[in-house]
Amino acid sequence: MPFVSAAFLIALPIGLAGYYLCRRFLPAASLPFLIAASILFIAQDGIRALVILSISVLANYAIALAMVSLRRPSLAFAGVAANILYLGYFKYFDFILSGLLGGGPSTGIILPLGISFYTFHQIAFLLDIRSMRTQQLPRFLDYVAFVFFFPQLVAGPIVRAEQFFPQLPRLKTQPVSPTFILAGAAALLIGLAKKSVLADNLGLYATPVFEAAASGKALSAGDSWIGALAYTFQLYFDFSGYSDMAVGIGLLLGIRLPFNFDAPYKARSVAEFWRRWHITLSTFLRDYLYVPLGGSRTSLARQCANVFIVMIVCGIWHGAGLLFIAWGAIHGLALIVHRLWRVFLSKMAISPDGSLIYQGTAWGLTFLFITCGWVLFRADSFHAAGLVYSGLVSFSTAPTSLFTPDTHNMAVLLIALAAAICATMPSLPQLLGTSAEQERRPDRAGPPLVWEPSMPRAAALGVSAFLSITFLQEGYSAFLYFNF
Repeated sequence: MPFVSAAFLIALPIGLAGYYLCRRFLPAASLPFLIAASILFIAQDGIRALVILSISVLANYAIALAMVSLRRPSLAFAGVAANILYLGYFKYFDFILSGLLGGGPSTGIILPLGISFYTFHQIAFLLDIRSMRTQQLPRFLDYVAFVFFFPQLVAGPIVRAEQFFPQLPRLKTQPVSPTFILAGAAALLIGLAKKSVLADNLGLYATPVFEAAASGKALSAGDSWIGALAYTFQLYFDFSGYSDMAVGIGLLLGIRLPFNFDAPYKARSVAEFWRRWHITLSTFLRDYLYVPLGGSRTSLARQCANVFIVMIVCGIWHGAGLLFIAWGAIHGLALIVHRLWRVFLSKMAISPDGSLIYQGTAWGLTFLFITCGWVLFRADSFHAAGLVYSGLVSFSTAPTSLFTPDTHNMAVLLIALAAAICATMPSLPQLLGTSAEQERRPDRAGPPLVWEPSMPRAAALGVSAFLSITFLQEGYSAFLYFNF
């Protein structure tokens, strides 16, 4: 049940009312209420999704229980391998069999709802038990709530045990704080507007370009740039919109989830981009892959190799296909170039960070690279990506445009609006008093939230809600990251 569907938006206030009554008059029932609501949410995608998730939860909790009771922390590695195989069967078996090995037609395996995300939740949990970062095994019901919690189940954020479990005791002792309710409502409305007003409308201009490329049609320079830029902003507003809604719903329920985005298109390097984009994934890969590989404690050559391996894994996690691997590879190479550049500047005792020209150039090159990278992420094939890239550098108005003059102008205006919002507006973490760096700390949920109600903010949220409802009446598209 998508967060932007009418059924969900009607059910949410009804469910919240019941939940608040539990927190007020029967606090012991608050956690079971959350679990029941999560089960109902998952079941909307079919019993199959619920069964696959339940098997994963039971198996991982059994492994964690064996690790603690038998004092065998090494069982975590068996658990990690089992999780990877479980995810691999549903997400990559078809690609390996029919794509890489040429084993015939597709097997038709359907990707279960949220499996990429809840698998990483549980891998992190097992490794935290092994390293004693999680001090004790939680109750089974608490663990079920940790994995099933519906706001973060489908597309993140990827939540760590030490961020989630310490919050559960207050479900039984106090009602949801007014600050959480206000901040949660604001985050929900902001995320809803990002998705329904911006992302879905940007998709109207990105999709025709990539569909034309997929069919083998040559593209003009204007169409290629419209497609690439529209998708660049569509993906951001779509995914960050979902993440903002997830954080908002969590806050309305009294559970703080980590923020996943902090103005990534303001980044002035690829490294900074990954500190701002999909923060919980980049933090996961840093803590559970890059650091165990040696991190920054090894030689420069080994550091570069570690970065490349991490980004290849990042690409594979996003999807079963060579295009995703290529996307991860170019990001790995870009991170290596950035690291070598910083080493060079350090050895030359050059510190250009205070130069506005340098910062502007760094931002422009970073944004150009990110935009070109998203072409691989969106294209259906390398040939289709090549057609888009060819159009980007063709500097030609021929062949005939895919858009009418009016549609072309509307696309340019919408892209300009999206760019202006990304460049000038504060991110949701900034609005609530935190930052990307704070959110990348795994040992806590972040600093106390601060939400300052005001008439301008209330008016802005009111307009956002009105526009969201207006556009949702015309329909909506699925969140893009549901495919990953």
